Amino acid sequence: MFAGWLRAVRWKVLFTTDKISVSRLFIVQHEGLGLSNVMPFRVTSEMTQLAVLTLRDGVRGATALATLGMERVVDVVASTMILGVAFFLVPEMKNFTIFVWGAIAFTVVAIGVVRVFAWSESLALMNRYRFLAAFAGAVKELEQERLRLLISLGISILYWLLVGVTAWIIALAVDLPISPLAATVVIMGT
Repeated sequence: MFAGWLRAVRWKVLFTTDKISVSRLFIVQHEGLGLSNVMPFRVTSEMTQLAVLTLRDGVRGATALATLGMERVVDVVASTMILGVAFFLVPEMKNFTIFVWGAIAFTVVAIGVVRVFAWSESLALMNRYRFLAAFAGAVKELEQERLRLLISLGISILYWLLVGVTAWIIALAVDLPISPLAATVVIMGT
C-alpha cells in the first residue's frame, strides 16, 4: 500500500499547474491498474487514468498525458539506475550484460523523445494540431521543472527498492536465498 501511495505522490509531483490531491491520484492509478489486470494488454491502465483525469477531474488532456508519459520516463531512468548499480553488485548480473546495455539505450532514447517533444512546440506540424501543440507545451513545461523531475526520480528509486524489499521478504518466507538487491532486479525484470 505504501508503494502505491509513493507512486501517487510521484505523479502529484509531476503536476505543475493542476491541483489534484495525492489521494485522488492514488484512486485514479488503482482504477487503471485494476482494469489492466483483467485486460489482455497493459496500456489499458494509462488509457483509463487519462480518461478519468480528463473526464471526471477536469485535467487538460495534454497535461494528463504529459504527466503519465513523464512518469514512465522517470520510471525507466530509475529502473536503469538500479540495474546499473546491480550490475556491479550482483555477480549473476554479468550474464545479462546485453540487457543492461539495452536498458541504457532505451533510457537514452526515452529521454531523447522527451527532448524532441519539448523542442518541437514551435514546429509547423505541432501548430496545425492543437492537441499536439498543447501536449508539446505541457512536456516542455514539465521538462523545465528540474527539481520536480529530480524529486520524482528519487521517489521512483525508493518505490522500486520498496517493491524489491517486499519481494525479498516473500523470498525469505519460502526459503529462497536471495539478496534484497537481487530481489529488486528480479521484480523489475518481470
